[in-house]
Amino acid sequence: MSVWSAFWRELMTPERFEGRPYEAFINQVGHVAAGVVLAMAGLALGDQMLGKAPNPWLVWPVVALGYAILIELSRQKWFGADTVLDSAFVSLGAVLIPASMTMTPSGRWFRVEDWSAGFLFWLACTTLALAAYIYPRLRQAYGGTNDPAE
Repeated sequence: MSVWSAFWRELMTPERFEGRPYEAFINQVGHVAAGVVLAMAGLALGDQMLGKAPNPWLVWPVVALGYAILIELSRQKWFGADTVLDSAFVSLGAVLIPASMTMTPSGRWFRVEDWSAGFLFWLACTTLALAAYIYPRLRQAYGGTNDPAE
């Protein structure tokens, strides 16, 4: 088995990362990045097939549902909360692309607004979701209470 085959097999194996909060966090950051890349690829593919970029707000649900069905459910099978969380983080990554774009006068969607309100909103949602995901894992792994005196 080649190095890449072994890596791909490990990458496609569902994992809950029990007691390993850093790995769990990096895993979900990877799902956000995958959502960004898949949405950009969907726009580029749509541009090639249609002769113009598709509306990115339509690409977002296609990426989110496509990932959930084709990767999580078909390839990895149902793995409970891991399946739902992985799909949700891919969706959060995919929404960052349309949230950062505006229609240009020519009707193309490829003008990126650096810090548009929509992008900042979805970036904040993604950041809060990652924080909410990692906090209980940190508490489980390292203990502690909510007492600030500790």
